[in-house]
Amino acid sequence: MSTHFTRDFLQVIRGPICNLEMLNLNISKRHPKDQLQSAGNMSADGDFDIDHRDIFQNLDVSLLELLHRRRVTERFLNASPDERIAILNEEMDTLGQEIDDTLIERHNLYTEQRGHVHNSVFRWVWIGIPLPVFRSRNFYRNYSMRRMLTVLAAFVTALWQRFVRMVSLVAFGFALFNYVPNLFRMVLVIGNQITFSENFLRDALTYIFRDNTAMMERHLLILKSNYDLSAGIAGDSSVFNTTYSLAYNITCRYLMSFFIDFGEDTAVYIDNKSLVFKFGDVINSCFPVLTSHPWYGTFVTVSVYMLYSVVGILICVNINWFYAANILNRISRYRRFYFSLAKIVWKSLFSEVL
Repeated sequence: MSTHFTRDFLQVIRGPICNLEMLNLNISKRHPKDQLQSAGNMSADGDFDIDHRDIFQNLDVSLLELLHRRRVTERFLNASPDERIAILNEEMDTLGQEIDDTLIERHNLYTEQRGHVHNSVFRWVWIGIPLPVFRSRNFYRNYSMRRMLTVLAAFVTALWQRFVRMVSLVAFGFALFNYVPNLFRMVLVIGNQITFSENFLRDALTYIFRDNTAMMERHLLILKSNYDLSAGIAGDSSVFNTTYSLAYNITCRYLMSFFIDFGEDTAVYIDNKSLVFKFGDVINSCFPVLTSHPWYGTFVTVSVYMLYSVVGILICVNINWFYAANILNRISRYRRFYFSLAKIVWKSLFSEVL
């Protein structure tokens, strides 16, 4: 008898059995935990206290099984107390035997799979000699044609997914490297307009190195060599010195200056008419203590200048974004109107021609 029947049978018959005094004594010796869970109280008029269960639980049970359950249930209800105990003991023995068979089957399957290494079991014979045993059933089950086709399809699918991801990543990187510089230039244009300068970053760099005469001389050398960044670098320099000199020349190249040609001689001067120099004059006049510490004054001035530029850029970007979002919102509101108007115009102009 199946496990489903035994469970339903115990749930149906548990009401009348609870009135028997010998029930707990006989059943507790076999399965006390199950009987404590399945025991219930019987009402005064003899109605059964049956729990509410899912009505779709046993839809897959055959008709013969249902008739068998009905017959055994009627037999149990019409039997005497002693016969009921005997029937219940038989059902509990059947259930216990089914559970034991299931546990043994699972244990054997687990033992078989645990000793398996690539469809072979190593048995130790005589004095520690491993004897490999080939199991054809497991081999054909794991390495059948359908299994191999499934594994091959999964491998091809995974390989295709990796290829698509790689192509997407390359395309994204290519688009990013082409889009970010343009976006950065747009941001610089906004910053330049706010600071009234050609390049506010170069102005900040010029203010930082405004008192460095060596950099001004290198800047003049680069200008005379037609902006050759390798000017002033010895040919036999080491890799570190060459890298350092290139970085130094790039920094000197982007200083904001103007030069005056005196014929045989040329003089270079710092362009001190930018906004950052005005900020520096105001800060030094308000805080005279910073004049005795030039680097502190430079740090404060550049920080205020960059803060002013960044805040202005953020405000301008927000204004532009708000304007674009407002325009798109208005267009979306009148989208139906525009489509209807275009449809009317199209029909009025081209309907008769077509």
